[in-house]
Amino acid sequence: MSCPRQISLWLKKLKMAEKKSHTHKFVVCSNIFIRKGGKYLMIRRSADRKWMPNHVHTVGGKMNLDENPYDCALRELKEEAGITAKNIQLEVAYHEIAPYKKESCNWLVFYFSGEYKSGRVKNKISEGELVWLTPRELLKSKLHSSIKFVIKHVLSKKTGPVFGTLYYDDKNTVIKKKSKLNICEK
Repeated sequence: MSCPRQISLWLKKLKMAEKKSHTHKFVVCSNIFIRKGGKYLMIRRSADRKWMPNHVHTVGGKMNLDENPYDCALRELKEEAGITAKNIQLEVAYHEIAPYKKESCNWLVFYFSGEYKSGRVKNKISEGELVWLTPRELLKSKLHSSIKFVIKHVLSKKTGPVFGTLYYDDKNTVIKKKSKLNICEK
């Protein structure tokens, strides 16, 4: 049997094994809500952005292979906003089922919260502008649907971490009837 043929058979067996195993492909992302003086630091995305133009989102991004979700949130905060945080805690962990139909993977997204510690907030970033919003302003903002789904829990001091599985429609909106949240009480 030729080498290319052997490789082809091996790849077929590998693909069949992947279908049967519990191995999944994920994009892992960490985001962080930072509090200071009763306000939260958020990104107001520019109108010219391809993904979620004119929406308000947390500071955050994709996790590097050599870090954990907590370290990712701190790195993204320093890179994007130029600041550091203290008293950080996990607020939300989501398993997002095919949020982007063109991609063939699910997302695992972590949301943390913390208090401003030090540094000077950058004015402009590539995604848009960094703004401080009160909880009321935040609730009235045009938010990404995954944040809309849990923002009241993040703002509340009564609940612990929220774990969820989110399903999306073709307009990238959470399908509430299919999606599930598990709220840990404090």
